[in-house]
Amino acid sequence: MTVVVDAESRDLLFMAEGRSGETFQAFAQKMAAHGAKPEQIELVCMDMSPACRKGAREAFPQATVVFDRFHVMQMVGNTLDDVRKSLHRAGADLQGGLWALRGNAWTRSEQQLATRQALFRKYPKLGRAMMLREILQDVLADEDTRSLTGWCSRAMRSRLEPFKKVAKSIREHRDGIVAFMETRLTNGLIEAINGLLQLAKRMARGFRSFTNFRTVAYLKTSHLQLNLPTL
Repeated sequence: MTVVVDAESRDLLFMAEGRSGETFQAFAQKMAAHGAKPEQIELVCMDMSPACRKGAREAFPQATVVFDRFHVMQMVGNTLDDVRKSLHRAGADLQGGLWALRGNAWTRSEQQLATRQALFRKYPKLGRAMMLREILQDVLADEDTRSLTGWCSRAMRSRLEPFKKVAKSIREHRDGIVAFMETRLTNGLIEAINGLLQLAKRMARGFRSFTNFRTVAYLKTSHLQLNLPTL
């Protein structure tokens, strides 16, 4: 499904089945029904899927698209895992490396950190891949957009094909990533709302229809003021 949340009011504004670009047009039409205009949308924070990019561009052409840091780091984390997998296929002994290499150092146990360092010494490619991941994390924490250009150049010179590929993708999505560095807007609020919706599904033991699920979602997350008759 696609959900739209107001970053200021923190309300769930819209919810529709599917993740196609057409859901953006559907939301724009709903705005008109409530006295709002698509031109009022200034920022759209979303993931980097082609369908979302196309939908946002067509429905809100004047808005600045922001790509959430989480999705960028998820993409680079998957790239690090691709380097690990390629070494494994080549016969490298990476026992214990799956979880030792995932996540940030402060989330790993002492044993996992020791395994991580041992793998870096034995397989320098892994060390270079982790270095690129951690440098990009620092770049996104800063506001110096020139550092992003420098990171892409470094990744292209890394002799790591998966990172060359991700550097090209980051260059393609550069405007949206720079917009994040300038606005610090993230999709964290949507993740929080998603947790509430999953809890509602479990409490109801599922919903018979999407319409019922959407109704409960609005009731739980939109701060609606219902003027119900009382006795």
